[in-house]
Amino acid sequence: MKQKTKPSIAIAIGTTFFLTGSIHAQRYMENLDRGLIAINKGGESVYIGWRMLGTDPDDIAFNLYWSTDGETAYRVNRLPITNKTNFPCWL
Repeated sequence: MKQKTKPSIAIAIGTTFFLTGSIHAQRYMENLDRGLIAINKGGESVYIGWRMLGTDPDDIAFNLYWSTDGETAYRVNRLPITNKTNFPCWL
């Protein structure tokens, strides 16, 4: 009878490890913002880049707006920006 209980105990332990391993397999995500940067490339050229977030939907699109000295902001891009997180801009 002892031989029958050993395999069932091993199966129960193996199942417990398998189930707990899948519970802890979730990703750790930091609470980050968009992280916009603008780098002066010289003259009137500016590189603008930003962070894609892990919670963003696959079909996300961006519009960039520019404002100087508190003036009314105007849209820089003609069409929504998709499939990338940067944009070369000329002032």
